[in-house]
Amino acid sequence: MRLIYLSSARLPTEKAHGYQIAKMCEAFSEEGVEIEIVAPKRLNPLAGDFSAFYDLRLSVKVTYLPCWDWSFIPWNWLRFWIMILSFGFRLKKYLKRNSYNKIYLRENFLSLFVRDHVMEVHMLPENPRFYHRLLWKRASSFSALTSYICKEINEQVPGKTCLVSPDGVDLSEFSLSVGQTELRRRFGLPFDKTIVLYTGSFYLYSWKGIDILLETARLFDRSLLFVLVGGNETDIEKIKEQYNLNNVLLVGKLPHFQIPVYQQAADILVLPNKSGDRLSEECTSPLKLFEYMASNRPIVASDLPSMREILNEGNAVLVEPNSPAKLAEGIKKVMVNRQWGEELASRARREVEQYTWQKRAQKIIFRLLKSES
Repeated sequence: MRLIYLSSARLPTEKAHGYQIAKMCEAFSEEGVEIEIVAPKRLNPLAGDFSAFYDLRLSVKVTYLPCWDWSFIPWNWLRFWIMILSFGFRLKKYLKRNSYNKIYLRENFLSLFVRDHVMEVHMLPENPRFYHRLLWKRASSFSALTSYICKEINEQVPGKTCLVSPDGVDLSEFSLSVGQTELRRRFGLPFDKTIVLYTGSFYLYSWKGIDILLETARLFDRSLLFVLVGGNETDIEKIKEQYNLNNVLLVGKLPHFQIPVYQQAADILVLPNKSGDRLSEECTSPLKLFEYMASNRPIVASDLPSMREILNEGNAVLVEPNSPAKLAEGIKKVMVNRQWGEELASRARREVEQYTWQKRAQKIIFRLLKSES
């Protein structure tokens, strides 16, 4: 089977969506699919070999098509659509000249240029409009991160197959040969403190709950160290100006291969997502969630429908969202009963084995790709 994976993203990229694309294409390839990524040739300070950037086990072919990526245009929306349209017209010509069995994409607007494809859906508009339905109708089937997304798709475009496909994890990244003490020594982390860790963007989306986590830190003394990994310089300066906390360590963005090391150096991993946002409540399937589970550390997470797709009382501590006091209670529960926390972590580690990138790719191949070929 020859599969073309379409993306309008700047590739490679330090952002999470680039890593997700890379790992899915690697998994498709490992399952015997001949995979090719087709993307626009955009201005990119990270330009280089795609497979090497993401340290993939198998090399993935990437074809970059010319586009008008005009950074001098001050209006983001106009710059974006000029890029998309110029890429789309070249894309149509490229597809006519090359053979393939199926097209796979994860961005609605690329449906303007192709049809009868598999569309991976990561988010939903608050109020779907007619043009959303027109774009969705051009797809033959859908792979959606959560059951809530599938439900909406089925209501908007009845008769289309929608497969629930949460994100995944590469378990080989968590097969570390050294213990927690050595990991802390490598990164200069204290040996005598309980480390509560968060990884991911800080302020890219307000619903990620960084403000809740920082307010939670106020409720603890310096025997706990809250480590936040993944912010940019602006985020870090903003937190330092707004909060005066001596039990918080802010770490900037890191190469992805270092994230498992930090997670396994911690004692407790937190997911403080907030309620009140549809993306947070119903659509998100955070990469960090599966990486937390693979880290074999207790997880304290907001009790939201999106989290309940994967987590439950048997593999995590679920707390009322938007409440620093409730998040603090969840952390204290794990601290007081370490054995119980270890049991939760062990169960999460066992259960995450069903959420590898390979198993995700297998399900998509046999349920969506081969069934339509």
